[in-house]
Amino acid sequence: MSLPTIGTLLTLLAEQGLIVEITEEKSRRTGRRSNLIYPNPACRYSVGLEVRKDSVKFLLMDFRQHVLDRFTRSFDFTDQEALPGFLAGTIEELLEAHYIPRDRVLGVGTAITAIVTKDVPPLIHAYILNIDRWQQERITRAIPYPCTLRQIAAAALFANLQQAPEKDSLTYVWIGEVLAAATAFQRGVYWGDHSLCMEINHFCMVPGGRLHNCGKRGCLGAYCSADQLSEGPYGSLDRFFAALEAGEPAAVVRWEQYTDILAQALNNLYLVVDCAIVLGGPVGSRLTPFLGGLQRKASAFNPNDNATGYLQVDTCDDSAILGAAQDVIHQCVFSGQAAAAED
Repeated sequence: MSLPTIGTLLTLLAEQGLIVEITEEKSRRTGRRSNLIYPNPACRYSVGLEVRKDSVKFLLMDFRQHVLDRFTRSFDFTDQEALPGFLAGTIEELLEAHYIPRDRVLGVGTAITAIVTKDVPPLIHAYILNIDRWQQERITRAIPYPCTLRQIAAAALFANLQQAPEKDSLTYVWIGEVLAAATAFQRGVYWGDHSLCMEINHFCMVPGGRLHNCGKRGCLGAYCSADQLSEGPYGSLDRFFAALEAGEPAAVVRWEQYTDILAQALNNLYLVVDCAIVLGGPVGSRLTPFLGGLQRKASAFNPNDNATGYLQVDTCDDSAILGAAQDVIHQCVFSGQAAAAED
């Protein structure tokens, strides 16, 4: 583009409040001081939500993807009908606390432990949240901003793809109260024909085995959800992993049984996707000290020589909510929504 065209475009962006100019205090060269041009972080904001079994995380992000606030509120899903009003009310509290003009809110991105289908309108199904084939608008109609819903692993996958621009393919496994997964080929998330791709929570690992919450037996989720580690004498993941790191025999036995099944599932997944697998969520983000042993177990199931080193750990437990909020900004940048909001 010519310099006059660039100047015109910069003027338009500045008039819309989307950029700011900062004059350098000192220039390394002689002549007129140069102006540094940045996206204006206060021009737009996005809100991220992470909806899980007993709580909801809230996050506020500016246009440069700086996190301004985040907190967690408990929610009882036995009264799931109250969810839309709870979300809408807490979002308004968040915006009010930071004096955010409502016309600068690009939208709300939600990561949820549920299946989000591609039906028109989209449907949400999550037995763990007592939600059975809700229309998406049943949640979003109470929120006066554009809303998107993403399966929780897909949201976390998006955040990880932003941090790894060199990767064309990547798979993310979120290990918490459910095991959710999402995969990207050529940096595009693959959903399958019915939005059921990567539903690894229902991998049948032990035919006729433990009864799972979905009503079937032997599912991966019945053996490798976070509850399988925290239940009983431990009561929480923190206590379980403290006992495991201390070498407590009962915790070690439980961990070995848990990882025997998890490693088999991860090997099966790797045989399908043939790319790096990032482990995250409440359990996955804690696996750094144990990754070597888990990788060796998984590789033992695989006959290929290159089936090593493909497991990685996402140490950020907030990737899902970050990805949900980043997705709102990403869509805005590529659709021109930010500029259109001023018209």
